[in-house]
Amino acid sequence: MSLQRALELVQEAVQKDVAGDVEKAAPLYNKAINEMELALQSGAIDPPTIPMVQAKITEYRDRLAAIVPPQPAA
Repeated sequence: MSLQRALELVQEAVQKDVAGDVEKAAPLYNKAINEMELALQSGAIDPPTIPMVQAKITEYRDRLAAIVPPQPAA
């Protein structure tokens, strides 16, 4: 689990998103968020960088919520 891998996933997600392919962008955003969270939990991120990573997680979650309609409760 690395921040570098998360950044690669985000770049791919943004490319798909900008191209209008939200069906492919959504799982990439989700994977990137998961990678970032794992990197935070593992302590692999320098302390001064943590707030920026947390802000990016929030940004990508917000974007994911904007492109994926909410699922009805079962």
